[in-house]
Amino acid sequence: MPSKKADKTVIDDVVEPKEKAQPKVLVRAPVGKTYSFEQWAMLRKKPKRHLGGMRAFLGSDADKKFSLEMWDSKMKAY
Repeated sequence: MPSKKADKTVIDDVVEPKEKAQPKVLVRAPVGKTYSFEQWAMLRKKPKRHLGGMRAFLGSDADKKFSLEMWDSKMKAY
């Protein structure tokens, strides 16, 4: 007579550990100091009577902020 205990087969799946994904490191580019048009004009000692014409020459760029070198290059043709 067969025994009442059934043969139990245990199948263990071999689970290999997954490599942990390295966290992404976000690095911001160094941001230089930016100046408004008024700050640039004051630092470069531009006369106040010229600021209106300079602002008209720049158009919409007059409301943005740039580095001193960028302001100098924009106003080079003025």
